[in-house]
Amino acid sequence: MPPDVAPLKIIAISEIPGRNQRAIDSFLKAYPFLVKHLGEPFSIGNEEVKWEYDADAPSWGWFAETNTVQLNDNILRQNPDEEPYTKLDESYQHETTHLFYDVGDAAIIFEFGKWIWEAHALAGQAMANQDAFGKPLITLRRILVMS
Repeated sequence: MPPDVAPLKIIAISEIPGRNQRAIDSFLKAYPFLVKHLGEPFSIGNEEVKWEYDADAPSWGWFAETNTVQLNDNILRQNPDEEPYTKLDESYQHETTHLFYDVGDAAIIFEFGKWIWEAHALAGQAMANQDAFGKPLITLRRILVMS
């Protein structure tokens, strides 16, 4: 049973492949478990997160100043044995997880490197997805197999 938390407000500011509401619902199923494992978000829990998809954008990422996650066409490249939009959903989840630790319009950046920050997001996602969907991240499994 998921922990009782207020759902995160997500606004799709562009058309997301596979339908906006489908992508948002996928995230919201895991969100209570992200809160369970990572704690309440500092700022975005009381605000909203904007999701943008721009196929032609040169990169993807998150922006604490605007609470925005942007993904591009690279996110749709996935293995044929994966469920449709798996990488897209996990990528929105991953980039939004980075926003858990923003304070106002600034992100907490670790002086000693970004890898602890990436590990934090991946570990939180893996535990949340195990709880919510019965399996960790597809992306995490791919990373573990490659190492």
